[in-house]
Amino acid sequence: MFSIVATETSVLTFISIPGIAYRGNWVFLQLAFGYILGRVLVSFLFLPKYFESGITSIYEILGNRFGTDIQKVASGVFLVTRLLADGIRFLATAVIVQVVTGWTLPVAVLVIGIITLVYSLLGGIRTIVWIDSFQFFIYLAGGIITIFYIFSHSTDSAGDILFSLSEIGKTQILNFSGDFLKDPYYFISAVIGGTFLSLSSHGVDYMMVQRVLGTKDLRSGQKAMIGSGIFVMLQFGIFLFAGSLIFHYFDGVTLQKDREFSSFIVDHLPTGLRGFLLAGILSAAMSTLSSSINSLASSTIVDWFGGKSSLRTSRFVSFFWATVLIGIALIFDESDSAIVIIGLQIASFTYGGLLGLFILSKLNRKFSSLSLIVGLVSSCLIVFYLKHIGLAWTWFILVSVMVNITMAYISEAFLKPTVTKISAVLVFLIAVSVFYSSFIMPNRPKEKHPDSKLIASILDNLDNRYDPVIKNPEKFRCQIIYTMIERDDQNNPTLETHSYALKPDTYFYPASAIKFPIAALALEKLNQIEAIDRDTPLIIFTEENALNGVSSDTTSVNGKPSVGHYIHKLFVVSNNDSFNRLYEFLGRDHINQRLWDLGYSSARIRHRLSIDLSKEQNRYTNPFKFYDGKKIVYNQPSQLAKLDLDVPYNMYLLGKSYIKENEIIKKPLDFSEKNFMNLMDQHRFLIQVIFPENVDSNQGLNLTKSDYDFLLEKMSILPRESQYPEYDTDHYYDSYCKFFLYGDKKERISNDIRIFNKVGLAYGFLLDNAYVVDFNNKVEFFLSAVIYGNENGILNDNTYEYDTFTIPFLADLGRVIYDYELQRKRENEPDLNRFRFNY
Repeated sequence: MFSIVATETSVLTFISIPGIAYRGNWVFLQLAFGYILGRVLVSFLFLPKYFESGITSIYEILGNRFGTDIQKVASGVFLVTRLLADGIRFLATAVIVQVVTGWTLPVAVLVIGIITLVYSLLGGIRTIVWIDSFQFFIYLAGGIITIFYIFSHSTDSAGDILFSLSEIGKTQILNFSGDFLKDPYYFISAVIGGTFLSLSSHGVDYMMVQRVLGTKDLRSGQKAMIGSGIFVMLQFGIFLFAGSLIFHYFDGVTLQKDREFSSFIVDHLPTGLRGFLLAGILSAAMSTLSSSINSLASSTIVDWFGGKSSLRTSRFVSFFWATVLIGIALIFDESDSAIVIIGLQIASFTYGGLLGLFILSKLNRKFSSLSLIVGLVSSCLIVFYLKHIGLAWTWFILVSVMVNITMAYISEAFLKPTVTKISAVLVFLIAVSVFYSSFIMPNRPKEKHPDSKLIASILDNLDNRYDPVIKNPEKFRCQIIYTMIERDDQNNPTLETHSYALKPDTYFYPASAIKFPIAALALEKLNQIEAIDRDTPLIIFTEENALNGVSSDTTSVNGKPSVGHYIHKLFVVSNNDSFNRLYEFLGRDHINQRLWDLGYSSARIRHRLSIDLSKEQNRYTNPFKFYDGKKIVYNQPSQLAKLDLDVPYNMYLLGKSYIKENEIIKKPLDFSEKNFMNLMDQHRFLIQVIFPENVDSNQGLNLTKSDYDFLLEKMSILPRESQYPEYDTDHYYDSYCKFFLYGDKKERISNDIRIFNKVGLAYGFLLDNAYVVDFNNKVEFFLSAVIYGNENGILNDNTYEYDTFTIPFLADLGRVIYDYELQRKRENEPDLNRFRFNY
């Protein structure tokens, strides 16, 4: 029984199921209800025949009933299913071992594969069964240890933890809401799906049945089969519980899919327990892999070679399948879904066909081999259509079984042998093409941004204290973009962009970094209005539901507010009121629509900064009047935003709790109604301003050369260089708004270096978006990065790791990129005089 559970409990259970609970709740457990029912059916529908027949391969049953051709076809389907399913399981293991050990992915795959192959070859199935049973207790203990460790090291009581998890829906098991045909975790969908999945996996999948046939008799096999279902449900419960507790322990910090458990192991457990749980990961991996190798080899020898082979041949076949599995693990791409779900979905593509064949074998009717093949292939083909129309994957097996039986009957009753042969070939070819286009191709993501090897090698030069960020960027929501610049002999730039841990759809709070595009859009709007420019004095009048008005500005040269002076203060010291006034000048609808028109589709600018206004209040803006002396030259009435801004990003719930009106609210803070513009869009906007000549005229900003010069000057000016207003340099030091290279120091920045940038800092997020120029060494590059530091998980408590960790990280990041640029060879030296200004 324990060997059955251990075999099906791959590393996907050990790693991915805690991740499901971390990101959601416990509705996955509903599948286990169906697992138990399915195994009861297997025990009484299939096991008696298997034990009576004295078979080695269960597909001999089909061979005896329909002929050896069908036996080989069924065995082939099993081989393909097992290769794909275990290939992705093996990949999951290698990825986690890579995170834990620091090995490269190929090394992790090869080491695990070789070790497992050796003990599979030396011991055979009985050795594997006993090892599997032992390994089951290791990785089950891993989940239990995690639970007790978190309870014993949490400042909250067990009752408070459970209550807080229940309050935010993390412990929900039963789900009766939604569309039962679309939602795989609707109760009926999950139970039926679990039943048929278990009926297939433990009734017609040779690897699982092989375990039961190793028991002493039918009754023992039935006990082991049914008991395994109960243990699996218990095991799922333990790992889901562990995942929810890790969510509490990590304060709800969003981590990369299927890395939640490994992050906990690597970063939070003491060395001894870390080693024990690593042993659990390796155990789970080797258990499944060894079983897969053995069942693949056994099915090959029995079903394809008639059961006759020497020990040497058997070992060669095992070696062959081990090599293929390792190869698949190295080339199989990861999906955006939880890996355990992908593993189950893969099985669902073919299990219906196999289960249908075994059901047909029990009917008192003859079928030709070709009719059975048409039914089998049709049952696989229909699944691709079901996937395409969005039917929940838990229905795949039931529908494909029905299609299999129906098509076999139709083929046998109405099609002549010649037509049946042609139909079988056509259906097979269609199935192969649909499988490739619907399953393999989507796993080659077109929109993902793989980590650059170059930037990864540069990051190796960071101080060792930042290793946790580089190894687990998801925990810190860290993203990095670096663009190299090459100049031709005419000084025209060519750009080469590299990224690390880039997640365009993952939320981070951009804070003041969002001020940069708003400043550019304000200059652009001025060009559309005659009689005013950036220096034209203005007055903002007060209306209900908006900010207070303003008629003077003592910090400007003439004592009057203007768009240009707001932009100046916005860049020099990141003044929030200046942003809010430009937000009002532009209006929320214009800001968002214009950014979208320019191609920055991720932008969602929803609110002003540093003032507590409601969602409705942020839709309103005050009226503006611009003056030439005492004459009004432009009158802008108040505006009301009408655009409904959706939420195109994910993972916008942050922290364990937050403070509001001096009260601690014990739930994550919802950022779905906060500003957003992903890092790549911010990086591209900066490049557009620095090199406007590189942008298609249809996608360019409507700015003059004077506007660009003004923007560049304000982006690079230092507080000590500002005359209106003058700033206290003890507080507003050179690096006050320059995090890269100098953020962790308060010394003067060399006049040879200029940084054209905009930073952001709020809620623990820290961001810099910069174009760095060294006039003396002829160096230039773009660098953008964001990082999150909030160790206690409480938002709005002003206890973030800016000075101790995140600002020093960005400073060190800037230095290692700069050092690389210093030694990098260039074909042509850049002429950087365009970026010299008199401040």
